[in-house]
Order: sequence, then structure tokens, then C-alpha cells
Amino acid sequence: MATGNPRNKVALAPGRSLMDWIRLTNSGVDLTGVGGRRREVTKDELARHSRPGDLWMALRGQVYNVTRYVEYHPGGADELMRAAGADGTELFDSVHRWVNYEGMLSKCLVGKYVGEQSLAKSLIRKALGVGGGGGGSSGNSLAPPPGPVSLRPPAPAPARPPPRPAAGPDFDWFQSPQQLHLITYCRQPGLTADDVSVRLTGRRLLCRVYLRDSVFTLHWELPEDVSPDAQTSVSPAGKVEIVLEKRRAAQWASTGRVLAGHRTSTPLAQFCPEFVSFVLVERRPVSHDTRLLLLQPPAGCSLRVPLGFHVFVRRTVCGAQLERPYTPVPESVGEAAAASAAAERQLCLMVKVYPDGVLTPQLDALRLGQTLEVSEPVGTFRRRPQDVAELVALAAGTGLTPMVGLVRAVLDQSAEAPVRLVTFVRRQRDLLWPDQWAALAERQARFSVLHVLSEEEAESAWSGRRGRVSAPLLEELIPEPARPGLLVAVCGPTAFSAACSRLLAELGVPDQQVHVFDG
Repeated sequence: MATGNPRNKVALAPGRSLMDWIRLTNSGVDLTGVGGRRREVTKDELARHSRPGDLWMALRGQVYNVTRYVEYHPGGADELMRAAGADGTELFDSVHRWVNYEGMLSKCLVGKYVGEQSLAKSLIRKALGVGGGGGGSSGNSLAPPPGPVSLRPPAPAPARPPPRPAAGPDFDWFQSPQQLHLITYCRQPGLTADDVSVRLTGRRLLCRVYLRDSVFTLHWELPEDVSPDAQTSVSPAGKVEIVLEKRRAAQWASTGRVLAGHRTSTPLAQFCPEFVSFVLVERRPVSHDTRLLLLQPPAGCSLRVPLGFHVFVRRTVCGAQLERPYTPVPESVGEAAAASAAAERQLCLMVKVYPDGVLTPQLDALRLGQTLEVSEPVGTFRRRPQDVAELVALAAGTGLTPMVGLVRAVLDQSAEAPVRLVTFVRRQRDLLWPDQWAALAERQARFSVLHVLSEEEAESAWSGRRGRVSAPLLEELIPEPARPGLLVAVCGPTAFSAACSRLLAELGVPDQQVHVFDG
């Protein structure tokens, strides 16, 4: 089953929300369990703290006492226990490497994880008779201990390799006195302008090309100033050309000084995005509790989002940095593919505001002109819309957001594919853009939309479908579950996605034809 960003969330007990955890960390309670004194922790000592009620783990060279945090962890105790008394870095990175755990767990920090290195130190101390009262009856503290002692530490675990030099894309450049042309030969048909991001900060130029399974990076400090507005074009064969206007007409000896990560490819699942400060320029209502935030990037930043990818927004609340993923949407369902240059640079986020939430009320309270940190795009969805022969999109609540772009892309790029969208909400007032979806269905004979309500309302005049996702409903929507080219896209809360996955498997839809976005 293809997944977007696989995080399994559990229902937390009352009083165990993120805000409750922030309050606890600011209460002065010792969460380290060692009196707050930093210490070095060996692999053996870490392993001794591996049970409920006494739970430590290592993350990127630091050891945290997460005993108290277990009750507040959105993924539940079982997930944390998978790294109990061990180095959980690889597990953490495989699930949510973008989460700011340093801020969340800063008050739980026990100290530095030294792993096996301390064993070598202790052997050296024993060999020299230093510490621990070593030494024989002669009192000679330099006498060797009985028996052979190896001073060679155990071989360390192999480190994760750095991003490898790109084996696929080739790079070239040429110039005139007025322009600099940067060309990447990706040899990957189907790339679009949304797969290329360009960010110019002063003379620092950072380019990302999102390929089928990796992110290709170009990174320089240019020798002279250029205009902040780069022109990007992508050919049908996958050639990416970026044109920069020089501030001063001249021939350059080179493209400048190479910076970290230049000409490297990073697997999509391992890509760590940078954050950029966007400015809130407009807020629009979508429903009684959902807003559309229009964000403007800084000059020199063209942050395009590939189809099915998402960004993280980051905000500091009560001293803790909080992050949440959002899939950008167009300003409306019927927005034309060719938008204005300003609209192309803007980012639109659909935000549902939870009154008892921690981050969303902060986003709703943003004033026009205030800034919000937004990450570069991340994701793993790399289906080409033109290869989809039939699309069924199942969305619960704001799980609708990745479906907006996907529905439009399949309608625009796949000439005959039928597209069916089903949205699941609690009440009629929770529907998102119902009039716009209805208008699209009238214009596009291949498109149909079905809204399903899960709660009864005494005064509602709703005459449409009620209930939840079910086997009969999916059988109605997908009469040919094994049809080649069928794509079933799912997005919503964890329980919804799990129910859809199970029902689709029982119906006989092949795993490779289902994509579950992170809800």
C-alpha cells in the first residue's frame, strides 16, 4: 500500500494533549530523572532503561528520558517502545524526521549518547590502572591487569551515507553578458514546472528538482548579483532550464562557489526540507471552521509544490516549535491551469481551526502582514496523471486538500479517465466547496461528486447520502477493482484511512493501485 507520510495516531486520554505536555515541561518538574545534570550515557546504561515507567531513548547522539512523554505521544506507547533503551534515530527518521523533537523533549534531555566509545575508554583506564581502584598488591598503579586486554574499540555501526553525487541528471551552463542559463538534463519525461523550486537569497542560489524517486539539488554562491525573478522551463523530455538575469552585464569565469549539497540526489523519503518565511496576504472563509490562507514568499523564492506533496508550517507556541503538514490547494476548484505570475508564487493553505487545538488557533489569529515559516515540499506521490485510467478519491474532512490538485490534474491530462470524488463529513455545514464541486460536475461529464454525512441533524434538509465508508459503497464506486490504470486515493484521519485500506483490500483492489495520503 503506497503511503504519503505514514504516521499512526491514537486517541489520547483527557489532559494529555500537546498543550498539556507544554504546560508540564514548563512546570519545573524534573523530567530527566537525573536531577537535570547532563551526563554521558553508554549503550549498556541506555539499555537498562527500556521498560514502561523507566524509558530512555537516543536520538541523533542525545539521550532523552521519555517516561513521562509516553502518555502524550500521538503515536501511542507501542511506537515509543520500539526504540526503548536504544538508538531510535532511524525509526524516528522513517516516520517523521521533520518533527522538531529537540524543542518537544528539551526538558527530558539526560545527556550525550557515547554508545560503544566509552568501552574503549574504560579498557584504557583498566589497562593503566586509572580509576576504579585498579592495581596489584605491589601498589604499582601502572601494572597491567591480569589477562589480555584489547584497547581497540568495537567497530562502530556504519553511519548513514551522505547524499550521493547524482548518477542520473547531467548539468551544464552557459551565459551571455546579460543572462546565466543553468540546465539540468533529467531524462525523465513528465516533469512539470511544479517539480522545480528556485530560491535566491542574496547571492545564494538553491535549486531543487523533484524526480521520480529523489530530489536533485544545485547549490551555489554566485559571483555577482542577479535579478530575484528566475525563469524556469521544463521540456517534455525532462530538460530543466533556469535563466537568471545578471544585474551587471559581464562574462563570468564560473557560476561561483559550490555550497553544501551541490549536485546531490537525496531519496524522497530521506529529504530534509529547509524552511522559508512567508507573509500572510489574505484570509478567506471556506466553511464555519475552515479558512483559506494565502501566503506570499519572499523575493527570489519560487517554491513550487509537486502534485500530491505537502509542506510543513512551523510556529513557536509557549516556547515550543510546533509543526503541522498541509497540502497546498488552488484558490478555487475551477481555477484555470494558467494563473497569473503572482498567483503562481503564492501558496494557498486550507486550515481547519480546532478551538481546543494548539497550532490551528495560532494560525487563525495571524494578522495580515505577519510571517509564517513554511518548509520546502516533501512527499512520495509520483503518479503521472496522464497514466491514470480511472480515479476514485476518498476524502474525509480536510483530507480533501490533496484531492483538489489530483482531480484537476487527471481531468486536464487524462483525456478519457472517469473521476469520482467522495467526501465524508459530519454535518452539512462541514462541507468544503460544495458549490464549486457541483459546478465542476456540470462542466465535466467525466467528473462526479458524492457527499456523505455521518451525523443526523434535526433541522437539516439534507437529502443526500448518510453513513460512513463501507463495503457496499466501495463496490458501487469501483465495479472493476482490478482494472488496469485504476487509482484509488485516500486521505483523512487514521481510522478512516485504515478502514478504507482494509475494505479496498477485501474488494480486491491491488495494493499498488491505492495511495494513502497522510491525513
